[in-house]
Amino acid sequence: MKTAAALALAGSLVLTTAATADVLWDQSALSGTTSSVPNTISGGPPFGSTVYAVSDVVVPAGGWTITSISTFFSRLGFADWSTDVTTARLNIFSRTGSLPAGGDNPGAGTVVSIFCTPSTFDAGPGFGEQGVWVATASGLNITLAPGDYWIGLTPVAPGGFDLEYNWPSSAVVGLPSAMRSPFSGFGMPPANTWSDSTVEGSILIQGVPAPSAAAALGLAGLAACRRRR
Repeated sequence: MKTAAALALAGSLVLTTAATADVLWDQSALSGTTSSVPNTISGGPPFGSTVYAVSDVVVPAGGWTITSISTFFSRLGFADWSTDVTTARLNIFSRTGSLPAGGDNPGAGTVVSIFCTPSTFDAGPGFGEQGVWVATASGLNITLAPGDYWIGLTPVAPGGFDLEYNWPSSAVVGLPSAMRSPFSGFGMPPANTWSDSTVEGSILIQGVPAPSAAAALGLAGLAACRRRR
């Protein structure tokens, strides 16, 4: 009985630890003096246009439960990030090639609540003079099976239009990010087509990884305790 009780206690402790949010994917080390959109599209998009970005993310064996996603931005029209920007479009697409599929429409992404805080990153000249902000969607409960994905979070400006100036990350761990805009012209690709970025987009994902072997042992201990009772 004591052994079973000890196993049950160990299982409870392991399960409590597993429920704590971990850093699952970290590309929050920023670099560069311009955002990834002008690096991708000649001269950058015209003011007021929408540009979505998605970063490649690899979910390892066992899968994830995502509880929060953060990305970094340097400009969003004339919006006050601290009070005006409260929602974003969250996009998660399966990655089967070097770009998202043509039917992956980021404009139809799920609208989620976000909060924005100023980043301590020293952006330098250019767009950085307007400050680098962190946009975070928390309270998520997204389960992803193992595999490759495109994941992006695009803030929604006051008035309802989406506009992304996503800051590049120095932590290149996969393919560069991909971009798509409903706008064409000014050196941009045809409307509503995906294009390669020259940099990896910034993103930080937190949540719960797959249960470890220790957690599985704890569950077995709980089961044994119940059987003996």
